[in-house]
Amino acid sequence: MLLLAATAVRMVSSLGLTIMAGRALSPGEFGGFALVTTAFGLAHEFTDMGSGNVAVRAAARERHNERTILEHLLGLRLILCVVAGLACAGFALARTDGILRGLLLGTSAVLAFSYVSAFNTVFQLRQAQIRPAILSVAAQLVAVATGALLLVVSVDGRLLAGVIIMREAAVVVGTTLLATNLLGYSPRPRFSGAALRSFFGVAIVVALATLAYHLQLQGGIFWVQVMRPEAELGAFAAAQRPLNSILFLPWLVMLPMVPLLSWLAATDRGAFVRQSQAAIDLLIGLGAVMAVVTFQLAEPLLAFLYGARFSTGSLSAVGTMHWLAPPLGASFAVAALSTILLADHREWALLGVSAGGCVAYAVLNVLLLPDAGFVGSAIATAGSLGLVALGGMLIVGGLGIVPGRRTLQILLPAAILFLLLRILSGPPFLQLLVAAPLTLAALAAVWRFPSLASSRKEQMALSQEALARNC
Repeated sequence: MLLLAATAVRMVSSLGLTIMAGRALSPGEFGGFALVTTAFGLAHEFTDMGSGNVAVRAAARERHNERTILEHLLGLRLILCVVAGLACAGFALARTDGILRGLLLGTSAVLAFSYVSAFNTVFQLRQAQIRPAILSVAAQLVAVATGALLLVVSVDGRLLAGVIIMREAAVVVGTTLLATNLLGYSPRPRFSGAALRSFFGVAIVVALATLAYHLQLQGGIFWVQVMRPEAELGAFAAAQRPLNSILFLPWLVMLPMVPLLSWLAATDRGAFVRQSQAAIDLLIGLGAVMAVVTFQLAEPLLAFLYGARFSTGSLSAVGTMHWLAPPLGASFAVAALSTILLADHREWALLGVSAGGCVAYAVLNVLLLPDAGFVGSAIATAGSLGLVALGGMLIVGGLGIVPGRRTLQILLPAAILFLLLRILSGPPFLQLLVAAPLTLAALAAVWRFPSLASSRKEQMALSQEALARNC
């Protein structure tokens, strides 16, 4: 509950910082702010995804090798962080705005030291995650307070992104101090080709697939920055930033399914297919609800967050958010598909689908941005994520996991919500206030969908059987 509360506080404070920045900064300044935050987000996905879980699994089985495993993880993360830092530095040096270039160079410097995120495995293994959670919340709250102070004293708006850099640097230092204090020694990065291949070969494939996937969801801001006027960067960021905080939700829903599906893939293919189909149906239903909410509430949400700046006129981001709604919904299905493929040791297939989508995404950006404006990058995201979802469905279809009647039925809550939200009117805050309980009711209807009850019952029985066998 403490960890969930910490997550909630971070989300709310992040939204507060977004509202302050979006209302107080010019479109170009807000775009630079979003550029720095997105750089950190993508880098964290690239350097963290996969390797931490592999290291925890290995250390839990061989506690006497914990230091060796941790130091190899530090070595791997250091390599990935240097790559991320160099990529950010290269992007920075190509910018003409001196302040933005300096901010991105500062970002690249912090990224180079972010390999200490490997210490999170120490907290996981010892079930000592409260202090790191407090550190993360404290850093976020200080960032919000500092940002508010900078806006009050009217400093150059572009410097607000420096608050994000200082926040990340504080987390790097704090994480290192907490971990070394808990361990009683100071691990150092270790590099061994054999160990890295043995422990983290699969994790690197997963990390690359994850990076390719998240570039399609979050990389639009870089394309807009390169190919469109400065003001449009802020408009695109206005539509993208509120959705970024939702992207982790489908992975959180699938997290408990990872060990069960992995076990079933090796021991009971029939149950693996049934549970995989149930997971896909559930996530498709949840994703459809979120896509409907995003599409229907785009205008009142943008007006509530930023006033009229990004909801009307030439910099209106309403159309952009409309186009980002389908890929947001598709991201839920992709989370289920990715978990299934990983459980069945098909990470290379996952990489192929993600990389193919990333190539399509790049081509669509090049073709659409010059004529369609910043909304073109949102259209590119919709097209590429549609291809990723379709490709994933075709692959799992080859395993016998295909959509059925329940898949169509579970879209009913989203369809009803679509009709209800269409008739909403009034001030933006009132529309959002009325839409909130309707959205929660639709999500609850999907979660408690009658035909999923038998799958849930089987899931509990299978989990108990797995625990009994492994004990």
